[in-house]
Amino acid sequence: VKIMYQVSETRPFSVSSGLRTAQKIVKEAGFTALWRGNTIAVCRDMPYAAIMFASFSFIQEAACGWSGRPPDVASRSFAGCAAGAIATCLTYPLDMLRARFGAEWSSNPRYASYSEGVRQIVRREGFLALFSGLRPTLLGIMPYSALSFAAFETLKAHLKHRHEMRGEPLGVRGELPVREKLFAGGAAGLFAQSSTYPLHVVRRRMQAGRVAYTSTWQGLRQIYATEGVAGGLFKGLTLTFIKGPMQSAIGFTVN
Repeated sequence: VKIMYQVSETRPFSVSSGLRTAQKIVKEAGFTALWRGNTIAVCRDMPYAAIMFASFSFIQEAACGWSGRPPDVASRSFAGCAAGAIATCLTYPLDMLRARFGAEWSSNPRYASYSEGVRQIVRREGFLALFSGLRPTLLGIMPYSALSFAAFETLKAHLKHRHEMRGEPLGVRGELPVREKLFAGGAAGLFAQSSTYPLHVVRRRMQAGRVAYTSTWQGLRQIYATEGVAGGLFKGLTLTFIKGPMQSAIGFTVN
């Protein structure tokens, strides 16, 4: 539902309109239509998460070894930024396909299957269309990853320090309780996603292939000029407040 509104220049978003859209989807195409594009999202998210978390640990250890200092906000931010960029570049075509399938307002999608979608995109728009919107995605994901990893790891270290100051026992291997990890992950995700949200709007519109922006900056300016801040640059942010913290909290905690 969020992607559908993000890519639309004419449909204003509100929570009530989002709920009506969800009800319409269920009525016309069935309840499972709310998961349209989810298969490709999972196929993308598994390698994306694996690459991102593994890269973060490797890069942070290397950065700390090079500087000779323990992990701090700077090393966490750098490692998070680099890890997000690497994972995004290696899995980007799958993310673009997810946007194409998720952005459909019609109950009859323009692509019959994922493989058919790839064939049509390459034939009609060229191979590079599979990487459409990569620049705004990187501009958004690099600060997002930097902020989320730095916020999560710093908040987690603060919570551990608080436990030690109060003499409260930690879990196995000195880990925080699951509820506190979930809180740290959710707070980190909410902070990072809210800070970089306008770039995600531009990214989704370029991925969907319905709006032609010459650059990320031109896209941001056009959206601001024609749709404003709340109704354009931050369209659908309310749904991110619901989905984002849960996704980030689960991802960090399970990892």
